[in-house]
Amino acid sequence: MSIDERSKKVVAAFQRYVREHDESLISTFSNEELVRTIQQLGWRDKSAGFRLAIENRINQLKEDESKREEGKVRAWNIFTGLLVAVVAGAILLVLSKQL
Repeated sequence: MSIDERSKKVVAAFQRYVREHDESLISTFSNEELVRTIQQLGWRDKSAGFRLAIENRINQLKEDESKREEGKVRAWNIFTGLLVAVVAGAILLVLSKQL
């Protein structure tokens, strides 16, 4: 499988990143682009520094996405808990006035 132009740009950017350690060189690439680049590389350059950097970036993006999802779940749990507390309080208030 040959490498398309976008994947060549990804490889070039990560090669520069390995030399210069400048995050701005790689921050614009999406997880999908990085995965596609790794797939297109196949078995080539398996232990190259840029490839390891790409794989590390993929893992970092996955972790960031997981943290965002966990934050959303946590927010919904808090909202649901507060809603249940308000409803329970309202029910107790109504029941206490009937007595």
